[in-house]
Amino acid sequence: NRAYFDLKMEGKVDNPDQRICEDVSNFVLNAVDILAIIASKCLNVCAFTGVLWFIAPELVYFLLAYSIVGTYVTVRFFGAKIMHLKYQNLQKEADFRYSMVRVRENAESIAFYRGEGHEVASVKAFLASLVGNMRELIVWDRHLSLFSNAYEFSIFIVPYLIIAPKFFSGQVEFGVISQTAMAFHKILTSMSFIILKFDRFSGLAAQTERLDTLFIALGIHDQLFGSYRRQSSKRAIQLHVEDDTDAHRNYYLCVGSITREEGEGLVVRGLSVTTPNLRTQLIHNLSFELLPGESLLVLGPSGCGKSSFLRVIAGLWSKGAGIIQVPLQKTIFLPQKPYMPLGTLRQQLLFPALSSEYFSDAELFKVLEEVSLEDLIQRVGGLDSVCDWSDVLSSGEQQRVAFARLLLHEPQMAFLDEATSALDMTNESKLYALLQRKIKSYVSVGHRISLIKYHSRVLEFKGSSGWKLYTQKEFQVHI
Repeated sequence: NRAYFDLKMEGKVDNPDQRICEDVSNFVLNAVDILAIIASKCLNVCAFTGVLWFIAPELVYFLLAYSIVGTYVTVRFFGAKIMHLKYQNLQKEADFRYSMVRVRENAESIAFYRGEGHEVASVKAFLASLVGNMRELIVWDRHLSLFSNAYEFSIFIVPYLIIAPKFFSGQVEFGVISQTAMAFHKILTSMSFIILKFDRFSGLAAQTERLDTLFIALGIHDQLFGSYRRQSSKRAIQLHVEDDTDAHRNYYLCVGSITREEGEGLVVRGLSVTTPNLRTQLIHNLSFELLPGESLLVLGPSGCGKSSFLRVIAGLWSKGAGIIQVPLQKTIFLPQKPYMPLGTLRQQLLFPALSSEYFSDAELFKVLEEVSLEDLIQRVGGLDSVCDWSDVLSSGEQQRVAFARLLLHEPQMAFLDEATSALDMTNESKLYALLQRKIKSYVSVGHRISLIKYHSRVLEFKGSSGWKLYTQKEFQVHI
């Protein structure tokens, strides 16, 4: 249900990858270890309490009261602080790791900008924050260790003080003293396991909180996603408000979600779109129809909502109101920055399909030739060669690979978000000519006026949620 995308857009859960890879593993190991400790301590209590009760019942009451007081002091004065520091430590470790990953993924851009100094300072800042938290955690662990040692050894002499009078009066034998001391110590360590193992408990609590936050966010996402899928057309129509006053518009923005239906062509009715945080309206009351065989070019200044319009069509955004009809199962979206999955060149061309059984090698060779990448197979060593394609291919080559995917799958409708921005005019013209021949309907987002001749209609966003729809000839007259 695209939870990974929504969590990133909302920004409420930091580093979900680290929570899955690291926190889950540490949580399981800590939980199993603590359960084993609890089972062992319970057995010790059961085994030695009877012995100590038979010798000196007052020691059992003393141990019970002493362990309760010690546990309270530990949790009250150390618990919240150490758990918070461990939670922060997990978060800062993830942030530091992410800063290093960003350097690796953007190494070329950093080198072009000569931004090594900035990145070194940034990474060092993350490291310094992590080290500072670790130092504070070490200090508090030292305090806890001193308290737990004092707690454990300060009453070491108590059983001897209780049993000694009985020994000198002849009530017990000398061996009972050692027996009492051993039983006393075993019960003490067993009943005080929270104090003596508090480091593990605090770590488990921090890991539990991070995983619980992730699961809650995923649960809320699933509920919202299910509610979004169940939205009816009737509900969306009811949300449309003709009165454009601020009061009505605010109500219009804050309730309901956009309804998507499956059908021929692209139909948009009363579409209003806001940013996910509901603070900015990008599109207001947009309506048009794009019949099969027609194409649409979306133009407008940067930040006016062109790419957001495609996100709404794709179902990535749902805030706002209105109805969108699109052939849901027969569409392909090409983002400006193509995604290059791990795998072979064959898998790059077939993505997002998992199997190559529908396409022969000859078809793959042909489509690479159509997008002017006929030398790529020889350059990388064949269709089944594995490379880091984001590094091996230039931005323009990646966009041509994305076009090859589009031409292979031949969807009923395609959506392109500046999908040729890294290409020269010649290659762009060649690809759009192929698009006109092979794809029935398509919608393009772009800035170049040269794209107009490849589209039958033009939608111009004017900023402040305004828009206007033209035919190709009308827009050519307009400009």
